[in-house]
Amino acid sequence: MALGLLGVAGIVLWWLIHLVVKPAVWGQPGTAAYETYEAYNQMWPLPLALMALGTPALPLLLAPLHRAARIGVGLLAIGLIAMLVGNIAEFWLFTDQTYQSGAATGRNLSWGLFLIGLLVAMAGAVTLGLSVREGRPARRWVAALVAVLVPLTLLYPTFFG
Repeated sequence: MALGLLGVAGIVLWWLIHLVVKPAVWGQPGTAAYETYEAYNQMWPLPLALMALGTPALPLLLAPLHRAARIGVGLLAIGLIAMLVGNIAEFWLFTDQTYQSGAATGRNLSWGLFLIGLLVAMAGAVTLGLSVREGRPARRWVAALVAVLVPLTLLYPTFFG
């Protein structure tokens, strides 16, 4: 159950960082605007790690799980870990590289890994949510919340914030 609370804490922290800290502007590396943007993005690994750590609690909360639901949990965990690695690589290892369109730089590959992880995590959350159709009502509600809130949590700050 403690792992599940870590996952919830990760989601809450993700939203708090986005709503409280979100920088107003973006700039190329080396500018003051970029330094703010970089600091903001360097905060994301903690909530991503907490969400990834909380993922193993889902089978315990939703047991018993069918094959599709187990696949969804696995995809969600893999996706969150890929997002975590992509974010750390982009904003901690390759942060001085420019965003050069079409170039196979470490920064661009890191961003690509983050985006692939995002898609995999969303596919896992939706697969899990849709595959839990029977059982106690609380079980179905938790699965529905995972299917809706995880993609919303990951998508909104990444693309619309």
